[in-house]
Amino acid sequence: MGVVGLLVAIPITLLAHSGGHGGRAVKTAGPRVQLNPRVVDSRLEVSYRVPRGWHDSERAGLIELRSGDAATAVSIGAPAGAPAYARVLSDALSAIRDRYSNVRVSARSSGRLGGLPARTVALTATSPSGMPLAIAVTGARGKARAYLIEVFTNTRGAPASLVQAQALLNSLRPSG
Repeated sequence: MGVVGLLVAIPITLLAHSGGHGGRAVKTAGPRVQLNPRVVDSRLEVSYRVPRGWHDSERAGLIELRSGDAATAVSIGAPAGAPAYARVLSDALSAIRDRYSNVRVSARSSGRLGGLPARTVALTATSPSGMPLAIAVTGARGKARAYLIEVFTNTRGAPASLVQAQALLNSLRPSG
């Protein structure tokens, strides 16, 4: 799965970018997070709001979002049809185990993401450059698509970017 490989490579290429888009505040469990207006990606059939100061891009059929402090990256993809969502999650976890060292599962859960049934696996790992990471990998089953959402954060980074990533995930609305 080429898309899974790209999703796993995102934290290796974390770069600091600054935003500059206007937005409004959204209440989360912690501090207020400024989110830009909703982005709709018709190819992936998903909409979301990017935190102020984050950089978003799209390549190879996936959405990449990076925090301004370069500590957190979120990727959103839809690499397969809905029936394959469990396999997509399994393939992503295998790719992480192949690419990173000291990979440990810290939690597993089932729930909903943007209204869709989803499974999440939380992990810790070490990047090839020695950076300690916390990773959350979610597979969600849409009507026609299997969504894969990954969050990578440098555990040495500022916790603010993780709060911002949570606000982004709370705004995520897959519809495919």
